[in-house]
Amino acid sequence: MIRFDEVLPKTVKAVESSPIAKTLQSVTVIRDLRGRVRLVFEFSQKPDGTDDLPTDWKNEKTDLEDNLTATLDNYWGRQIWRKGRRKDIAFQAMHDTIDQQRHPWHPPNSSGQLTWYKLERQFSKSSWQPGSVQPPWALGSNTPAIVSFYSFKGGVGRTTTVAAIALLLAQAGKRTLVLDLDLEAPGVGTLLLEGITLPDDGIVDYLVELRLSMSRPANLAIYVTVQNSPDLIDEGELLRVMTAGKLNTNFVEKIARLDFENFVSEEKNPLVELLLHTHQEYDLDFILLDLRSGLHDLGGLSLNGLSHLDVLFGLETEQSWAGLEIVLDVLGQSAPRREVLLVHAMNPPMQSDPDGQAHLRFRDRSYDLFQNHYYTDEENIPDIGDPNAPYGLPITYNPDLMNINLLSNVISILKNPESDYFELARAIGTFLGKDTI
Repeated sequence: MIRFDEVLPKTVKAVESSPIAKTLQSVTVIRDLRGRVRLVFEFSQKPDGTDDLPTDWKNEKTDLEDNLTATLDNYWGRQIWRKGRRKDIAFQAMHDTIDQQRHPWHPPNSSGQLTWYKLERQFSKSSWQPGSVQPPWALGSNTPAIVSFYSFKGGVGRTTTVAAIALLLAQAGKRTLVLDLDLEAPGVGTLLLEGITLPDDGIVDYLVELRLSMSRPANLAIYVTVQNSPDLIDEGELLRVMTAGKLNTNFVEKIARLDFENFVSEEKNPLVELLLHTHQEYDLDFILLDLRSGLHDLGGLSLNGLSHLDVLFGLETEQSWAGLEIVLDVLGQSAPRREVLLVHAMNPPMQSDPDGQAHLRFRDRSYDLFQNHYYTDEENIPDIGDPNAPYGLPITYNPDLMNINLLSNVISILKNPESDYFELARAIGTFLGKDTI
C-alpha cells in the first residue's frame, strides 16, 4: 500500500519516465483535500499554435494513466488535463484559477527537464504553501521593514530577543513598532510595557472589529501604546507596542472568532490591513512580529507572506532540526523568496563549551540544511565562513534572562554593546540593507 509521503515522488517519476515528457513544457500537480493527485499538462507549441503532442499521444496517455493507477492506487485522481485544449468558459475559468493559485515546485527527485508546479487543496495550513501571500509593501528606503521572529519549538528565548531588538532599535533612534502575534500565548507586549497600564484593546480586538465592520477603525490610538520610560528608553516616542489584547474570559471568545486559515483567501487580508494601517498612521522604520511557535496558520501567514525578513530560532536538537527543515523548504520555494536569518538559540556559554564545538556543529548542520532545503543548485551559496551568511548567529544562554518579570532588571544585559543581541540587530540591518545600530 502506497503511503502519502510517497505519492508526489512517484508521480514525478512516472511522468518523467513517460515518452510524453519529451514534448511537455510544464506539469501542474493538483492535490485535493483527501490527497488525491490530478495532473495538468502544458505542451510546447508548434509554429501554427497547436500543441506539439507525441506521435502516439492517446496510447501513451493511456499507458501513463495505467501506470499512475497501479502506482498511486487510491491517491490517483484519474484525470489528466491538457492546458488550453478547450475554449469554453467553464474550462477556461478552471485554468485561470489554476494559474492564479499554483506555485513553482522543484521536486527533489526530478531530472530538471520539466517545469513543475503544485497546487494544494487543504482544510488548513494554506498559509504554509509557498507564495500564498505577499508583503503589504515593497521594502525600500522610505518603507518600514517587517521582521518576523519565529521558533518551531517554544522556550528558546524568542520573545526576550524581540524585546531586546526593539529596545536596541529605539535606543538607536529607529521608530519601531512591536506586534504581539503570539495570540494564544502572548507575552512580548506585557514584557515591553513594563510600568504602564495595559490597554483594554489589542490585535485580537482590532481584527474582530475590522471583520465585523468591513472597514478599519478610525485610528490606532486605543490599540497601540508608547513605551518611553527612562528606565528602558532614553528619549522620545520611538517604541510602540500593540499587545495581543486584554487577557480575560472574553479574550478566548474573541480569538475563537478569528479564522486565520481564511485570511489567506480573503480579498482584504485582515493582517495586511492592520499592517497597512500602522504604516499609514505612524512614520516607522521597523515593525517586529513575535510569532507563535509551531506550524500555526498565523505563523505561516507571517513568515511566508507578511515579512521582509524571517529570523528563525533553532536549537541543536533533532526536534528543532526537523521543524527547521519544513520551514526552510517552504520559504525556499516562495516567490519572491524571503530573506532568512537563523539564530542558534541557547548557545552553550564558554564555561560549559570551552572549545566552542556546539556552535560549530550547529553551523555545519545548518549549512547543510540551507543547501538542501533553501538554496537552489544554480545559486552561489554563501560560504560557511562568510560573516553575513545566515547559518546560525549565536545567542548565548544566560540564566539571568530566564523567566524575566521586569525588563528594567536585565536592561544592562540586553543593551550591552558586547552582547549577542547587538550582533543580531546589526545582522538584521545587513540582511535588510537598512541601518540599525
